[in-house]
Amino acid sequence: GAFYAGVMLYTLSWIGALTGAFDIITWLDIPFHFLGGFLVGLFAIDAFKESLKAERGIWHDAVIVLGAALLVGYAWEVYEYILTLFFGKLFAAHSIDCCIGTTLDTLKDLFMDSLGAVVVFIVVRRRNKNSPLFR
Repeated sequence: GAFYAGVMLYTLSWIGALTGAFDIITWLDIPFHFLGGFLVGLFAIDAFKESLKAERGIWHDAVIVLGAALLVGYAWEVYEYILTLFFGKLFAAHSIDCCIGTTLDTLKDLFMDSLGAVVVFIVVRRRNKNSPLFR
């Protein structure tokens, strides 16, 4: 489920970039990064469930999920930057004049990725608190 939702989110980001939606609605990348972090967190919980079942505690589990979201988020930022360098504004998620490549934009994006991962971690943990996954 998380993989297919991620593919759909990626496709929507391309549609948004190609139609100029990210230039018109400048805050549109915020929910995209939040949802991206949420989906990567969900994927990490599933992919690393054996490690999360180990008796290591909540902080270990949170670091795994958050680390996965930050790793993918950082890779996405590099991806955006490379697309902007090679293809210009046409393929950028934002106008070059606006935010691409700025430290503030990158930090905001990584924060939203992290927030999405933290939210999914909390939701899944609360829903499965009696599961061996989160004991």
